[in-house]
Amino acid sequence: MGTLCLYFSAAVLSLAVLYKAAARLFGRGKDGIDAVFTVLFFAALFVPMMKIDHADRSERENRMLAKLPSFLTEKGLNTKFGEGFDRWFSDRFFGRDLLLKFHAKSVERKESGRAFAGKDGWLFYKAEGSVANFQNRKLFSEKERAKAVSFLSGFRDWCDKKNIRFLYLIAPDKNKIYGEYFAYVKKINGDDKSRANALMADLREKGVPALYFYDDLTARKNETLLYYKNDTHWTPYGAFIAYEKTAEALGIPAVRPLSYEIVKNESGDLTAMLPAVGTDPVSEYKMPVFPPPSAVCRKIKEPSEHTVCENAKGRKKAVVFHDSFTEALKPMYNATFKKVTYFWRHEITAADLDYIVKDGADIVIFEQVERYLEKLPRLAFPQGVM
Repeated sequence: MGTLCLYFSAAVLSLAVLYKAAARLFGRGKDGIDAVFTVLFFAALFVPMMKIDHADRSERENRMLAKLPSFLTEKGLNTKFGEGFDRWFSDRFFGRDLLLKFHAKSVERKESGRAFAGKDGWLFYKAEGSVANFQNRKLFSEKERAKAVSFLSGFRDWCDKKNIRFLYLIAPDKNKIYGEYFAYVKKINGDDKSRANALMADLREKGVPALYFYDDLTARKNETLLYYKNDTHWTPYGAFIAYEKTAEALGIPAVRPLSYEIVKNESGDLTAMLPAVGTDPVSEYKMPVFPPPSAVCRKIKEPSEHTVCENAKGRKKAVVFHDSFTEALKPMYNATFKKVTYFWRHEITAADLDYIVKDGADIVIFEQVERYLEKLPRLAFPQGVM
């Protein structure tokens, strides 16, 4: 909504300047000028609606765009319609990208609505509750934690009945692994009291297979950079650490890198959110090099959008529900499994379960980045499918 307010502020300021200029120029006919500028002002309010962006995701920001909510749901009137519509319109109004570029160039700042610069050239994401998650300020209530555990244990129980392995993965936020560069923000609670650790304790008690890579990544962060300094995501090396632990938990052999190479990443998704900081042509990242990909992938739109990758040299079939953190894991998964299906979402439908059974899947992986844990209590396992 901040960008929309910025647009209106710029429009009002421009019209005010034009009004003064016209009034001085003509020196009279003030009533006519008032009428013209009133019409122009209200016309300007409709400019953002001239062309709505209908893309599914923003390549520039490397994230999924908000979807238009339904006014009516299965339970009746959608009481959250206004909030959902606001997110949808703020993501898609006409001129948004141009306005963001203009704003970034017009002011010298190291913070925007979605990102800020920390210490030593590190950029951090601050939207979607990222700061509160770093501080461990927003924790699960007992009711919320119970709902989250119920959803995951229900999914596990369904998989057990179908003789399918289930594994839940939590990818830590970058600020949890590199919190020493997360300037100007202090923790309220230690990471041992984090929402993720509280959830993991309950899942262990319920016997739900789950991995939270906080300890693994923290222990190996001195080997090389595990997250990009200018991006929200882990590097291929950080993803490889998570992949090794995942393969170990599933009891399958992990694909080994042929070698390692050093690469640079001048721009990331945070660079796009905070372009005033500029690019990073210096930082180097260690990247595992795997055998040439032998998997063949295809995108399928109907009945639900997903991607299927098949590899004749692989073993077992997997279905993965995920967010953007699985993108770096895909080359490793594709080299491991005979067939892997990717659903870029966390909502589970009865049709998904039907697909898992018909596909003959051996493994189901459900991955979430840590800041998305707050959404977990709102997820519900489909009823009547056991």
